[in-house]
Amino acid sequence: MAGRADGHGRGRREGEGIGWEDRKWGDGDRIRKISYECEVQYIASANNLIPIEIALKIANKIYSNERFSAYIVVPMWPEGNPTGTLTQRILYWQKMTMQMMYEIIYKALKEVGLDGTYEPQDYLNFFCLGNREAEDTTCTSSGPFSASNPQDQARKNRRFMVYVHSKGMIVDDEYVIIGSANINQRSMEGTRDTEIAMAAYQPQHTWANMLSAPRGQNNMGRSDDDSPSPPRGHMRRTRSPSPCGSYGGHGKRPTTNLMVTNLGPDCR
Repeated sequence: MAGRADGHGRGRREGEGIGWEDRKWGDGDRIRKISYECEVQYIASANNLIPIEIALKIANKIYSNERFSAYIVVPMWPEGNPTGTLTQRILYWQKMTMQMMYEIIYKALKEVGLDGTYEPQDYLNFFCLGNREAEDTTCTSSGPFSASNPQDQARKNRRFMVYVHSKGMIVDDEYVIIGSANINQRSMEGTRDTEIAMAAYQPQHTWANMLSAPRGQNNMGRSDDDSPSPPRGHMRRTRSPSPCGSYGGHGKRPTTNLMVTNLGPDCR
């Protein structure tokens, strides 16, 4: 679904979307309206459907009154000169993709009357990881510090981007999917690079078998509630701030620092 030859994937996907709408509209479910609009507006011209599918999944869950959140980690900028024309062009289209996803989610919230209660950032957040170097006391500056000099600012803050190059997803703190493919034309075209992926989970460390929250909760700050074992599909809120900056705009902070794609119903 992530790539298509010209005309082929578009026609097939549009046909599926319209048929899906026709089957479901009879149920009186308003979710179908926004899904149909998104199919027509975005999917008709998209070469990569993964961002749209994530946003539509969140919209579907909003209409179904179920909680579903996605936390996506991306590099601050792709490999290359951050101020270069090519890099800036990639960042521009990345921003437009994020904006498109948030618009889909906002429309869903507005349709069900939750736009005054929740924000799109309560359902979708982008993060750029960073690190900070220890101060080098042996290094001396060759001149006075200048706030307008990027090199001086970098030496002062000692922060640098973590270039995320992993291809993985964690679902419900139970399942992990790791592979070699990037979400780009080279990997997804199907006729170029050979890719491999695997999915795994530990049967004894699932929510159902352990009857408790994931162990990662114990290392992320004090829980807002004292219940020892929240039911499956629920996630405790933690009071510790996120260790990485949000790329989600002006929304609320995410409820947990874990990378999660499905929190289950009534987890607010």
